[in-house]
Amino acid sequence: MNDFKKNPIFYSVITLLAGLFLAGIWFVYSLSSAQAASAKKLTMEVNKYRNLIAGYKFIPEANPVSLTPVNVESARSDKNELINHQAKLRMAISGPQELRILGKEKMTNTELVALMKQSVDEWTKSANDQGIRLLTGENKCDFGFRRYIRNAGSSPRGKFAKIDQQRLIIDFLYKLLADSRSEAGGATRTPLLLISIDREPIEILEANPTGEVPRFEADEFTPTRSFRQDKYVETLSFRLKFVSQTSTLRTFLNKLHDTGRPFAITSIEVSTPTPEVVKSLGGNVVIDSAASATPTAVPAFFMDATLANSSTGTTPAAPERKVVMRQSPSEFTIQLDYLFAPEDKPATTGETKK
Repeated sequence: MNDFKKNPIFYSVITLLAGLFLAGIWFVYSLSSAQAASAKKLTMEVNKYRNLIAGYKFIPEANPVSLTPVNVESARSDKNELINHQAKLRMAISGPQELRILGKEKMTNTELVALMKQSVDEWTKSANDQGIRLLTGENKCDFGFRRYIRNAGSSPRGKFAKIDQQRLIIDFLYKLLADSRSEAGGATRTPLLLISIDREPIEILEANPTGEVPRFEADEFTPTRSFRQDKYVETLSFRLKFVSQTSTLRTFLNKLHDTGRPFAITSIEVSTPTPEVVKSLGGNVVIDSAASATPTAVPAFFMDATLANSSTGTTPAAPERKVVMRQSPSEFTIQLDYLFAPEDKPATTGETKK
């Protein structure tokens, strides 16, 4: 300590030089570590490059596939072919763009409920104008939207675009069914009683991820069969219940096929309507299609010539034509899917609650 006091400048210089020496050692160590890390990273990149050039053996017996201009071009061609194949698959599932039925992407739940009520009123009025019978009272047809039509103030909490898409699809199906009645004679068309058009309540089902079965309205259902495949094919399911003649069903199915729209029939059920339902149908319809009890005359070419000539009188009486089979109505239940690729489903972003 006495030496330091006698020579403060000398010892200060010595201390400074020692500090600079230690700082230099730390700096050299840092540079060496950074250089070693860079060298290691460079070695890894060089190895990757060499592996790409050398290629990768997918099959032991085959030559390795390397990153050469020929292989790069082949990979690019395969990618473009895959993109085109995906586009063809989307086209096969969803149909042409101009034939797809899509809902409005951005709307509020208030606007959606207003559109629902407006559409139900228009469909009901159209049915009355065209002579299509609808059930009355508690069983009145609400075209799949009873949940919101009969409960004042209720509205969907989400999935607005897809629900609006369902509304437009129901509009299409109803008009197609109404146009499927054949002319029964003159201006009279085949009687049609529309019991209901039901829809899959997607907003209710998707709000219950735990699997709890929600309370469905009478015009809501879970499809028993569906073409839906996760990540590949999306569907919206519908069910039509109506009473009419078989010709109406046949015409409806043919028209649906001819439209070219992406519909797929999943099930068709046919049953005999109850007398009450037939009474609601109106018109001159019968339930029993059995043959008439009165025997019809047998033409002469089915009889032996002797028997034919042995009939009394010189001129045989003309055979009387009897109705053997009568047209009777049936109750039809058609379940169908509207198909679309996952990329084509309406966007739900931008939806607002109010």
